[in-house]
Amino acid sequence: MVSRTPLNLVFVVLLILLPRVVFAGNAEIELQLDSREIELGRVFLGQLHYRGKSGDKPANLQPWENNFFIERSNFSVTRQKGLIVSSEDIRLYPRRSGKVVINAIAHGGVIMEPIDVKVRPLRRDGIDGAPVLQPVVRTIQVGSPIDIIVEVPLLHPANKIVVAPWEMAGMKIMALPQQSIEHDGRKTIKLHWRLFAEKKGVYRIELPAIQQRGNGKWRFHLPLQEVEVFPLPSYLPPTLPVGQISMRSEIVRVNGIPHWRISVNGTGLLSDEIHGLRAELSNMTGVAENRIVVIAAANRQIALQQQTWQLPVPQWSGGIGRGPRITQRYFDPQTGEVEVLVHDLPAVWRFPGWMRIPLLLAAVLLLLPLARSLIHLAKTIRRQQIFRRQIKTAECPDTLRRLLINHYDLLTLEQWAQRHGRLEAAVIARDLNALCFSNCRKNQLDKIRQQLLELENILSVVFQAVAAKGSRNSRGVASGNRIGA
Repeated sequence: MVSRTPLNLVFVVLLILLPRVVFAGNAEIELQLDSREIELGRVFLGQLHYRGKSGDKPANLQPWENNFFIERSNFSVTRQKGLIVSSEDIRLYPRRSGKVVINAIAHGGVIMEPIDVKVRPLRRDGIDGAPVLQPVVRTIQVGSPIDIIVEVPLLHPANKIVVAPWEMAGMKIMALPQQSIEHDGRKTIKLHWRLFAEKKGVYRIELPAIQQRGNGKWRFHLPLQEVEVFPLPSYLPPTLPVGQISMRSEIVRVNGIPHWRISVNGTGLLSDEIHGLRAELSNMTGVAENRIVVIAAANRQIALQQQTWQLPVPQWSGGIGRGPRITQRYFDPQTGEVEVLVHDLPAVWRFPGWMRIPLLLAAVLLLLPLARSLIHLAKTIRRQQIFRRQIKTAECPDTLRRLLINHYDLLTLEQWAQRHGRLEAAVIARDLNALCFSNCRKNQLDKIRQQLLELENILSVVFQAVAAKGSRNSRGVASGNRIGA
C-alpha cells in the first residue's frame, strides 16, 4: 500500500502558496488585488472572478464587512463551455490599520480562503490622521438618543473634512455642525450625530464616509457599531415624547392676526405629532383642532429634537396676567416614570373688529376726566408758583397785603386767615396789618414774607395730595378751599 502522507503535504503547500484561488471540481473563485499593503484612508482595488456551474449571481461578501467597507461595480456574467463565468470590480476600504484579514467566502459551490493584507497607519509630521470614534452606547430604549462623536485630526491646517449624507432605515438622524478644536497648534474637527431609533431591535450602524481633503485626499470608513434597542413600556402611547422636553412660546402675526407659536424641544425622539398636545391646546385655548398647525423641524444648532406648533389667538382674549396654561406628558428614561411639563402661553389682547370703535370710545370716556384733572392740576400748580414769586418780590407791606386779598378774592386779611384756618395764618395777618399802619422796617417785612412762604409750602403739599385724589372741585382747588381746616 502506498502512503498518502506526501500527497497531503503537497496539497497543504499548494493552499499556502495560492490562498486567493480555490478549486472545487470544475469551480474556482479568485480575488485579484493590485496590492496587499496600503495606507489607512486609501483603498484596495481588486477583481473577483468566478468560474463554475451555479454562481450566476454576485457573491455574498458580508464576511468582509467587519473589516472593510465594500464598493462593487461592473458585475458581468457569461457562459463558456457550459460553465458560468463572472467577474466584478471590488473596492475595499479598511476600517482600521494593522494586519487585516479578508475573510473566507463561499460562492457557487467553492470557498475562497482568507487573505492577509496590511494597512499602514496614516501619519504626517507626527500627526496620526486616523479618525477617533468615541465609545457608543450598546443598549438603549426606543426614542432615547444615541450620540455618535468622531474626532478627525487635520494633517494640514488648510484641510477640510467632508462627510457624506447619512440615512439609515429605522433611525432618525440629526447631524450637528462641525466643531473645530485647536490644541498645541494642531487642529481637530469634531463630528457629532444624534440618532433616534424608532423601533426595537438590533441595529448595525454604518457611519458615513469621512473624507479629508486639501493637502492630500483620504477617505475613512469606521468600524461598524451594534446597538440593541429595547421597547418602551407597553402602557405608553407610541407618540409620547421620550426624554425630557421644554417649551418656548411667543406671539407672531400671520396676515395681521396674532398667533401663538410654540416650540417643543426634546432630548429624545419626537414623533411627527406629539401625543395629546393638539387636544390640550384646543381645550385650553378654545381653538378648533383643525386650526392648529404642526411644523416639525430639526434644529441643527442644538442637540435636540424640535417641533413647532402654531394656532390663532381667539377673537376674545385678554392681555392681563398669563395666557392659557397647558400641560404635556413625557417619559423620562432616567427615572422610568411619566413626567408632566407645565407651560403658560403669553397673554395677548384681541377683540373682534367691530368692537374696536366702542372700546375706543369707552377708553376716551374713562381717560377724559383724568386728563382734565391733570391739566387743571398743572394749571393750579403754575398759579401757585407765580403767587410765590409775587410774595418774594413784594417791596412793601401794602403790596403784600393787596396780593393776599386779591389772590383769594377777599376783603380783609382776617378773612384770609379764617379761610386758611391755621394759627400761623392768623399771626401773619395780625403782623402784616400792624406793619401796614406803622413805620415799615425791611427786616420785619422779610420775616413776614418768610413765614408766608413757609405757610404756602405746607398748604401746597396738602393741596397737591388732595387734588391728586380728585377730592376737591376745580374752584376749591384753585383757591385753597380751606385746606387743612
